Amino acid sequence: ADLIRNPEGQGVRGNNKTNQPTESPSPLMGEESKVRVKQDNTNRQVRHSRVGENPSTIHPIAIILYNSYLIQTLPITTINSQPMPQLQPYPKYKPSNIQWIDDIPQHWSVTRLKYLATINDETLSDTTEPSQELHYVDIGSVDPTNGITEIQELDFENAPSRARRIVRRGDVIVSTVRTYLRAIAPIKIDDPNLIVSTGFAVIRPERLDEGFAAYALQASHFVEQVVANSVGVSYPAINATEMAGFPIPHPEIPEQRAIADYLDHQTNLMDALVAKKQRMIELLAERRQSLITHAVTKGLDPQAPMRQSGIQWRPLKYFCTHTGEYGLNISSDRYMDSGVRLIRTSDIVDTTTLTPESNAVYLHHSECSDALLNEGDLLFSRAGTLGKCFLFRREHGEASFAGYLIRFIPKSDVDPRFLAYCAQTKFFEHAIESDAVQSTISNFNAEKYSNLLLPYHESSQQRAIADYLDHQTSIMDALTEKLSRQIELLAERRQSLITHAVTGKIDVTESKL
Repeated sequence: ADLIRNPEGQGVRGNNKTNQPTESPSPLMGEESKVRVKQDNTNRQVRHSRVGENPSTIHPIAIILYNSYLIQTLPITTINSQPMPQLQPYPKYKPSNIQWIDDIPQHWSVTRLKYLATINDETLSDTTEPSQELHYVDIGSVDPTNGITEIQELDFENAPSRARRIVRRGDVIVSTVRTYLRAIAPIKIDDPNLIVSTGFAVIRPERLDEGFAAYALQASHFVEQVVANSVGVSYPAINATEMAGFPIPHPEIPEQRAIADYLDHQTNLMDALVAKKQRMIELLAERRQSLITHAVTKGLDPQAPMRQSGIQWRPLKYFCTHTGEYGLNISSDRYMDSGVRLIRTSDIVDTTTLTPESNAVYLHHSECSDALLNEGDLLFSRAGTLGKCFLFRREHGEASFAGYLIRFIPKSDVDPRFLAYCAQTKFFEHAIESDAVQSTISNFNAEKYSNLLLPYHESSQQRAIADYLDHQTSIMDALTEKLSRQIELLAERRQSLITHAVTGKIDVTESKL
């Protein structure tokens, strides 16, 4: 109840719509179903509550917070990172004689992959009809958790030369190049036109259940061996023949199917939780931008008129003493391991955050004395991710900036935080999108930035707005960070469960789904 409040701090009271009957969790329901019922009832009550029209009303976040809490009440079997408490190990084990597999159940076997499956059985001929449609999957289109995330539709004549591997339902594709991406995925659809890159090894199970094979090839011990045996630094790769020699622990086919069924059920539950948390993050980001836009355009008075009713708008250059200063163009062979940090576009995480120092590059002081940053300087990206803004603070340490960034120095009576918040609004985003130069890399130069219109407020109002937004966005950012961490933990737990199950560390065959 304390969470569901309007800005005045008064508890939300329902109107007559909240008297609609709500569903009661049945004692016969599973725990997941009971949680879903609670969520539906709470969402319904909050949606029908009386709230003001002021976008700063916090009631939508209450739904996110409450749903996040309810998710934590799911049974431990769905989210625990260690072997499931309700699941026991097998009665007897024996040595596998493979160091990275350790002991396996007494009745299991260890067999090299090449004796359990075939590899790269079918290849598209170079004489294929030029107009034949292909549904192509590249290395970058495969996610280690979500599988295939993108399929390109191409004619054969326009397809890359690496679009040659034919796949069938039940196959498993394993990346043999850029193996650090851990691009491994089962083929779950029947599509005669589906083709994958020659950068994949196509594994076709013969003495393995298709479902078990998919999980076994995603297990941590297998993936780590693929990465460890890859050759090359910038473009590591492994030969499919070498991969075929990797040992796979396995029981007989019926037990393999039982393990795959259990993992299907449990990973579906985890994936649903991840999807819900990702949706919460999206809603928070939308809410955050809406809150910022409302504050910088209308101020903190909820009754203030919008732009068309008289608010003043002035170009960015009006707020600054120096505008449009481009950064340093210095060859990477002059980078150093210490010195003055060179901030690049890729180093900017968000308006106030840089990537860790382990990813940083540095210059000698003499190389960048004319481009040293000062407290309150604003950097904007002029290529790539347009509109990306960074507010420099002393705590970031001594730093300069690279050529794809543009520096603006606010006037002494302008709060740089206010300008930084303006750069996070929808109107700022739309202005850049409508005026960007589209080419191979989108471009937005210093002159265009200088002429972007921003809402004008007196200095005291700017500070009040920035203080208010600092507080409000810190709450949202903390929740977003917590949700992101929960997603990471779920991914770790998912991987741990798969690895424990397909290596026989836990017996899931008697588990009730």
